[in-house]
Amino acid sequence: MKWIQVKIETNNPEAVCAKLMAIGINGFEIEDPADFEDFVQNQTQYWDIIDQTLQQQKEQACSVKVYLPEQDGDTLKLVSHQMEALSREGDFGSLALTCTTMDEEDWSNAWKQYYKPLHIGSGLVICPCWEEYSPREGERVISIDPGPAFGTGSHETTAMCLELLEQTVQPGMKLLDVGCGSGILSVAGLCLGAEQAWGVDIDPLAVKVAGENGRLNGFGSDRLHLCTGDLTDSVQGTFTIAVANIIADVIITLAGQIGQFLQPGSPFICSGIIRDREQDVEQALQQNGFTLLEKRQKKDWTAYLTRLGGDENA
Repeated sequence: MKWIQVKIETNNPEAVCAKLMAIGINGFEIEDPADFEDFVQNQTQYWDIIDQTLQQQKEQACSVKVYLPEQDGDTLKLVSHQMEALSREGDFGSLALTCTTMDEEDWSNAWKQYYKPLHIGSGLVICPCWEEYSPREGERVISIDPGPAFGTGSHETTAMCLELLEQTVQPGMKLLDVGCGSGILSVAGLCLGAEQAWGVDIDPLAVKVAGENGRLNGFGSDRLHLCTGDLTDSVQGTFTIAVANIIADVIITLAGQIGQFLQPGSPFICSGIIRDREQDVEQALQQNGFTLLEKRQKKDWTAYLTRLGGDENA
């Protein structure tokens, strides 16, 4: 199978990612010289993989890369339209698109050189399925094969969800994951002690990848339940915790729907919110009966831990 690598030049990768997430693209490869410096300074255990190709990133402008099936011309047009819209909102760099056709095998090999075990929170390790990792005492390892269209857990929005899940999930919980993508949050919830997890995504490929990642971690359909649907349209039952890593506009809509599937007092974690939409999201959550317990921020992104009903001091 052939894929189109779409490279977008920008001085604000967070803004570009937000526009891409708005059309359902949740997997990105961000090339940022600042991130390279952080990698060199803080990931010394991987110095042996920093080859000449990676060194060249220090001299490059920021860019965001996404990968689309070669035949998916409609999504490519949507990407172009989103970048045109972004260019009218301010200075976000050239936003020039460069498209390169590549074989899936070539894409996979290029991806793997950047994706290493990632430590999140106090004890979570997100590990690509092709890497070997020996966990230290107390660590929970989540094995992930992101596939060609989904994120790896390294993006700030996903990392914040994982951190909040780590501090919130209790044994026996029933987790609802809206917009499950690769299934990383559903699988993390199960690894953290949830008894059952339900993941829903509008993309059938996401549902397929999420199931494969569940099986990688020992969770079959008896514990990880997956379905295709738009937000909560296909959801049934009642849950004791929910998570959604989407975008602000979708979370605003979801705030009016998800409460009917949660028991009173249940936590709801949401992320994917660009900072200039914080107030809109907070207002929607509060108007629909959610109490804001914690706001977490990384770069230009915000995540919330909320609870259905009650007050924050209860």
